[in-house]
Amino acid sequence: MRIEAVLETPAVPARILDRAAVPPLAIILAIVGLTFMLEQWIPLRWAIPAYRLIWPAGACFGMAIFYSSVRVRPAFQEIGLYLGLWIFFPIFAAKLSYIATCAGLPLRDRFFIAADAAIGFNWSDWVHFVKRYPAIVTMQDYAYGSSFWQPLLTVIVLALWGPRGRNGEFLTSILLALLSTILTYIFVPTLGPADMFGQHAQQAELIESLRSGSLGPYPYFGVISFPSFHTAMALLYITAHRGNRFTFLPALALNLAMLTAVPYQGDHYLSDMIAGAGIALMSFLAARFLYRRLEVSRDDARAT
Repeated sequence: MRIEAVLETPAVPARILDRAAVPPLAIILAIVGLTFMLEQWIPLRWAIPAYRLIWPAGACFGMAIFYSSVRVRPAFQEIGLYLGLWIFFPIFAAKLSYIATCAGLPLRDRFFIAADAAIGFNWSDWVHFVKRYPAIVTMQDYAYGSSFWQPLLTVIVLALWGPRGRNGEFLTSILLALLSTILTYIFVPTLGPADMFGQHAQQAELIESLRSGSLGPYPYFGVISFPSFHTAMALLYITAHRGNRFTFLPALALNLAMLTAVPYQGDHYLSDMIAGAGIALMSFLAARFLYRRLEVSRDDARAT
């Protein structure tokens, strides 16, 4: 489909919030509500107030309103809406993961070291191998860091080329994976392999501080080792581009590179990645089932 056709002004105004955006919005509101409720019980302090990080979301939502009512451009409206949601939810998700760390259940690192050894993987050996090749380190730095800008690119691609509803399905699968990751982490906490192999790890420092009862202030930094949310994201980024002949192969290559970076860059056991892949699969299937049901109900409504 040509971009000109996608950007063409429709005869009637677009909806600010269509059916496809309802599931991710509902999940995000649930995350925000749960975070506010738990913060009354565990009032953690933060190095940067949340409002300083999420204000760009308001600008994106304003863009969505403008392009759904004043100058109707459905593609731009979709870009504004989903970029706003992508900017908004990670702050509250990070808070929720920190609060989950405060549960303080027994650490399971020894189990995962043994599990990795049983399948022939040693984290320390992998790190030493990667460090011998600066080009690999550079590639992994770039691929791992792409998790911060891939949503921007993916939202734009899906809004311009579709298929319709894919942005909603994609974000819903990410949110389901996120909630599954946090829930699992509560019951199976770990410090991560870097700390266990005698290397400095900010992740482990933050976890130990939270488990000791310190209220902060804390930075917004990833603390979950098992399961690997980066692994889940990499696989779900790939599924978001399925069917697009221009972006699927680049997305596949970039995210396969990200997967190679997860143990070293993200301080993860190989077992974390296996669990993250399982969560990605379940989250994708759940989101796909939900959006197929939405498509059926929409077709039924049209028929009547």
